[in-house]
Amino acid sequence: MKRFPGWKLSVLMLALCTAGSGCAATQRVAGRLNPDRQRAYDTKSTLAQVYEKEGKLREAVELYRDLYESYEDDVLATHRLGVAMTQLGSEEEGLFLLEEAHLLAPEDPEILNDLGYAYILAGDLETAEKLIQRAYGLQPENERTVANLALVAGYAGRDKECLSLFKQVVSEAEAHANLAYICSQRGNGSLAMEHYSRALDYDPDLRPAAVGLTQLHQMKQEFEREQAAIAARQPAAESNVQSAAATEPADVAAEPGRVQLTGGEFDWAQE
Repeated sequence: MKRFPGWKLSVLMLALCTAGSGCAATQRVAGRLNPDRQRAYDTKSTLAQVYEKEGKLREAVELYRDLYESYEDDVLATHRLGVAMTQLGSEEEGLFLLEEAHLLAPEDPEILNDLGYAYILAGDLETAEKLIQRAYGLQPENERTVANLALVAGYAGRDKECLSLFKQVVSEAEAHANLAYICSQRGNGSLAMEHYSRALDYDPDLRPAAVGLTQLHQMKQEFEREQAAIAARQPAAESNVQSAAATEPADVAAEPGRVQLTGGEFDWAQE
């Protein structure tokens, strides 16, 4: 199962639901505590959500973990701890916690959405799509749900569907820029450049598209220089078996139309 890196789209931030943005998770412990413990719980959970909203994830995790370990079946702490751990790169623990939160509140659309997003990061697009579709059925007006469905479609190679979904929540230019970024993550360099170019046709001032296109153009130029160097060395290699045997492994293994990059293989062949 292919795992995707912990990325973010160039225009539309598709992070997991942040504290204070309308998450539907409830505090299962509410009403079961004596007044002193309830006040302590409320103070700690409120502070944790403030930390999370401010991007102070490690501070938030410390408080959420304390709540998670101290209060049984606390949906809020379980959910938010899972989200925070996923954002910090601890995807396996985050997925485990989000699954636990889902068991505690199986019809919570925010938990379904966040769990689906975690499965996108894990590379399990089939499970991700089922969960996010359920979230959409419960809360169709949630733009983040639509955007996450676009993510699934894009990573599955359903580009027309991906673009159509993105257009429901962002501009035409931003939709193409987002699809371009997904294409680059899939390793489709030429297709990514095409969509970045289209984004700039719609909005010449769209900086993420301009930056993305520039970076890919530089990478492609580097690839072409490497290919030219390989081609220049091949005649000597073909005329001398010993010379061919001594050729550097990276040159021998190079495939036309591809360059090996950190984190994956890029395909510069025209789509």
